Amino acid sequence: MPQTILCVEDEVDLRGDIVEELEAAGYAVLEAGNGEDALALLAKAKPDLILCDITMPGMSGFEILPRLRKAQPDYEEVPFIYLTALAGRSDMVQGRKLGADDYLVKPIDYDLLLATIRTRLDRVGRLRQSFNASFESQRRSIVETALSDAKLALNGVASALDKVGRGIVVFDRRGLVSLINDTARAIAAEGDAVILANGQLRGIQQAGAKALALALDEALGLEGQVSLVLAERDFRHPLAIQIYGIPMPESGDGPAAIAFLIDPEQRPPVSAEIIRRMYGLTVTEARVGVALASGRRLEEVADDMAIAQTTVAYHLRNIFRKTNTARQADLIMLLMQSSLYVAAP
Repeated sequence: MPQTILCVEDEVDLRGDIVEELEAAGYAVLEAGNGEDALALLAKAKPDLILCDITMPGMSGFEILPRLRKAQPDYEEVPFIYLTALAGRSDMVQGRKLGADDYLVKPIDYDLLLATIRTRLDRVGRLRQSFNASFESQRRSIVETALSDAKLALNGVASALDKVGRGIVVFDRRGLVSLINDTARAIAAEGDAVILANGQLRGIQQAGAKALALALDEALGLEGQVSLVLAERDFRHPLAIQIYGIPMPESGDGPAAIAFLIDPEQRPPVSAEIIRRMYGLTVTEARVGVALASGRRLEEVADDMAIAQTTVAYHLRNIFRKTNTARQADLIMLLMQSSLYVAAP
């Protein structure tokens, strides 16, 4: 599936040229001629990168970025590049302060534009690979911990799994749900990808329902059997369901499969205590990190903590240094990854 880029540009001819270049380079392109149309479109679809003009009638590009990230914090990881004829240093500084990742000056150098896009998307891709590797490692740890003590009471397992910040569902040999944690229950309650019905986890859309049922049947009781199902959702990224077979004892009792429900749009809770101990942060720095990871802007963090924005910026610089990061988006990704599976107290 090609990566998608949103181009927000009020000049029709220029927007057409940009779209043509992007499509020729293999990208899917969404178009908006003004800020209002862009925000309306972004409420329905999430592109992989955003190109945005600054000077437009109505809402300017400088207004779009903060409004977008305030309304939809999960857009923090989407690269945002300004396209503008404003080449002054103050304009560039303002764009950077708002959180823009790059700043390209008109007339557009299309080779530079494509190279910049590729660099930004590759960086996001590397971060996601690291994120997924951490998920796999911690998934294995969760399974080993949950199943290592056969004498562990069933309600004890359920209580432990409720502390996990990812959806987990355990199935018995009949394919019925024997355990489900709070996160998975909340995902099912949304009713747009999967539901719980008559003790079963079922897909909403027909294709996803069939794929889920087949994957579960194949996994039950078979050690090493791994299946991935993508449950489609309207106007949202699919819900990923990873199903792993568990060898059953001769008695046939006990868990036969375990599924992990991965919502790419869900921002996992971050534990202040975990990130404080992992990165040597002070208590205040950890509070700032948690607030940023939850989608709060710097000025909102300052208001919440009753401190000056300059003090928040000072703490943020210390956090960057201690975590070896340079961009707020990279920091947030790292913090979410650091406590990905433990619900924040």
